[in-house]
Amino acid sequence: MRDAAANNENPTMTVRSLGRQDYEPLWRAMQRFTEERNAGTPDELWFTEHPPVFTLGLNASRDHLLA
Repeated sequence: MRDAAANNENPTMTVRSLGRQDYEPLWRAMQRFTEERNAGTPDELWFTEHPPVFTLGLNASRDHLLA
């Protein structure tokens, strides 16, 4: 396995400190970033925190939540 940096003479990464954010808008922003990037787009590392969320699997329903 080759080092990813070996393929790029000047590897860069953008680090974003976004603080506390609502989950869904930030999730959509991450999806947009991924869809719009190309081979020349630097990687990004997003530091953030969001309020608690419940995630449900495909076979789950809200009736399964105890909270």
